[in-house]
Amino acid sequence: MGWTAPTGQVFRQVLISSLKAEMSTIQDEIENDGAVFAEGEVRARLEFYYLFDSATAGDLPHGVSTDPPRAYEVFACTRCDGATTTVHGLPSSLSYCPACRQRALELRTGRRSDGRVEVREACPICGYHGVAVVPEVVEDLPTTGEGKVLPFRK
Repeated sequence: MGWTAPTGQVFRQVLISSLKAEMSTIQDEIENDGAVFAEGEVRARLEFYYLFDSATAGDLPHGVSTDPPRAYEVFACTRCDGATTTVHGLPSSLSYCPACRQRALELRTGRRSDGRVEVREACPICGYHGVAVVPEVVEDLPTTGEGKVLPFRK
């Protein structure tokens, strides 16, 4: 994807993300490769993002994922194979489709042979199909990453 038609705040966030990545790259070049830069080189690399000109650099790939995060959470029992999905905190087997953005994504949970929870996703509107495998049952909160598996508590 290129820099095609993002607007206002979204475009600003993409540039900030790219600027941070460039700063990390410069730091890695210094620490790992012993890079020594010519006078003004670092400034020019950073000003590319600060003074961004979409007329001359608008077709460059931005490297930011435009896939939305999953819009549901997974709750699983630590003592049995039971698992359920929630949307906005309420039990639901429907979520928002990452392809067409409609709340039509059908969710079916199950356990794999390795004990991890698997969520099969299917959208009857656009035909999207996916499988999300939640890494492990997490006992301590908060958790990070795609999806969460939280133990049921009484």
